[in-house]
Amino acid sequence: MKKAFTLVLAVVMLIALPAGCSSGNDDQATEPPTTQEPEPGTDELEPVTLRMSWWGSQVRHDSTIAVLEMFMDKHPDIKIEYEYSGWDGYWDKIAAQASANALPNIWQQSVAYVKRYAEANQILDMQPYVDDDIIKLSDWSESAVDTTRIDGKLYSLSLGNAAHCIVYDPDLFNEAGVPLPNLDWTWDDYRNSVKGITDALDIFGDQTFPNMNAKDGLRHYVFSQGYTMYNEDQTKLNFPQELMVEYLNWEKELQEEGYIADQATQGEITTAEASLVVTGESAMYSNMNSNIGVAVMEAAGKPLALVNYPHLEGETRWGTVLTPSQLINMTNTGTDADKTASAMVVDFILNDIDANLELAAERGVPGNSKVVEALMNSDAVSEYAKITINYVNEVAPHLEADPDAIRPPTDGEIITIYENYHDQVMFDQISAEDAAEKFFADANALLAGS
Repeated sequence: MKKAFTLVLAVVMLIALPAGCSSGNDDQATEPPTTQEPEPGTDELEPVTLRMSWWGSQVRHDSTIAVLEMFMDKHPDIKIEYEYSGWDGYWDKIAAQASANALPNIWQQSVAYVKRYAEANQILDMQPYVDDDIIKLSDWSESAVDTTRIDGKLYSLSLGNAAHCIVYDPDLFNEAGVPLPNLDWTWDDYRNSVKGITDALDIFGDQTFPNMNAKDGLRHYVFSQGYTMYNEDQTKLNFPQELMVEYLNWEKELQEEGYIADQATQGEITTAEASLVVTGESAMYSNMNSNIGVAVMEAAGKPLALVNYPHLEGETRWGTVLTPSQLINMTNTGTDADKTASAMVVDFILNDIDANLELAAERGVPGNSKVVEALMNSDAVSEYAKITINYVNEVAPHLEADPDAIRPPTDGEIITIYENYHDQVMFDQISAEDAAEKFFADANALLAGS
């Protein structure tokens, strides 16, 4: 256990850049209105009612509600009303609330959007509450704390560190007589694996191509070749168009051959419970952060295995990166008492050991080193959660923090543009070459004007 704990600390120390998964097929967010900078919290706390919002699986909903109830038992003057959903629709709702100046006091944030809301002054700089020792970060590494600082301000903190991964069922690999993937496998190995599984078992080798969060799979692909998605000042794309063409053609070919699920089938799957690796209709699921593996294994009712994305010939570094799976932030509205109480809730979620035993690292590897140690030594944490922590431990020495993690404010729109052209390619409406040309033109126009 001591070795595992040491490696987890290495994960946290590696995250030294302003970074960010989430997370995801983010819907376009409307630019929120600006508000004024807050004053630090008051010394005395009045009875308050707070709102908190998050997205996730049923496993996450249940554990988060249990933790909030634990907090309210300890602090009867603080009532927390909560709202939660899946990923779909979450950002539309947040955008509408932002426009109405009605955001929750505390909400789960994505690296794709934190810069947007920080620049609009609608999320709170939490540093005054750290300075007042309300949010306690003495057991966090400096790099973990600084992950989402923007212009020196602490707008959010990581709810868990993760690495993108492929979840696979070793039983199906063995049944098909296909070698298990390992840390060194290549894109050719990946193709041989999905083909071998489909030929032997008449199921999909993979539910999806390795394309976490729409364009994030492409981002991994170009990162391994020494590029980043955006240039340093985030005013244009920063990789050759040819790499996007190559990447799209990989996916289209494998869909056409029936080795991975077709685009229409993929679009019908919206929950962990419905994923094909859970139902036994595929041997892999290549579209997730490592922490989401907990919900998939819970749905499958058995341990599964995790492996990194494949390597590309000529790569200069691993395409897989370390990133916060989700963030937590506080809204820059409400009374001083609201803000102080919100900071107390954030501290409890991030640092209380009993709370984190309930959360069980479902959001990723916690930033607090003492919490990680408690998780790895506790029988209360599931085998599934420990599998995901051990995966991050295993790949961490090879990985770099994601230089594109804090995204430009237009990132949500760029994701939507990419998804549109990606789907046109998969449905055989345009070529990969045309898709790349159109995507670069549209994305660069947005970035230049942002």
